[in-house]
Amino acid sequence: MALGDERHARVGFKTLEFILKNALQEERGIFSHYFNGDRSEVAFLSDQAAVLKALLDAFELTQEGKYLRRAEELLASGLDLFYDGEKGAFYDIPSDSHTLGTLKYRMKPLDENARMVEVLTRLYYLTGDKRCSDLAEETMALFYASYRDQSIMASTLASAALSLGDPPPVIHIVGDKGLQKTKDFLHSCLEIFESRRVVRLLDPSEDEEYLSSLGYPLSREPAAYVCFPGGCEGPFREVEEVRKKINARNS
Repeated sequence: MALGDERHARVGFKTLEFILKNALQEERGIFSHYFNGDRSEVAFLSDQAAVLKALLDAFELTQEGKYLRRAEELLASGLDLFYDGEKGAFYDIPSDSHTLGTLKYRMKPLDENARMVEVLTRLYYLTGDKRCSDLAEETMALFYASYRDQSIMASTLASAALSLGDPPPVIHIVGDKGLQKTKDFLHSCLEIFESRRVVRLLDPSEDEEYLSSLGYPLSREPAAYVCFPGGCEGPFREVEEVRKKINARNS
């Protein structure tokens, strides 16, 4: 996203597809180890969170729905395996895990839960699914009283709290995905440096209902709308206008 070098993207996508093919089992999530055709039968929360982030990165770069759908599926299985429906937050291992030694005792690690909060928050801004933000808030609430005891590990929670409490800039790009100028506009928006920004490309031929709910006019020519708490501004036809709007808000 930063350099626009497609070689890096190809390696990333190839690696992600390898993981999904060899280390993912439906309804059991991502297994922690794969080598020469053998994989462990152990699933850890840390692996789920890392692959979820990778899927969302892949979706933002390509805007291919398969990555977003796979992320939603992996989250659904992760909720079944790791989420504490009574008290909130995520355990590090499933309830039926067969790990040995002290790993067999379920815990709720702060740093891994913080990563899940960031994933859930990002999913919310990509999809509008309120359940994701509710789960993120419930998870954060469990650690409010104890974060002072976590030393350096609390830094990941601070990052998660920022993404949850200070909504990121959301860039909605409306345009025909098949147009080269739309693809170029998307990639230029992805190069805007803002660590928490969320980018979603909406095609009038595929996303008419969602566009209608957002109040954006249908247009094949690419245009961006920049959303902050309180509303969205646009349309912006030039990437530099989008950059200035985001920089002005952060200054």
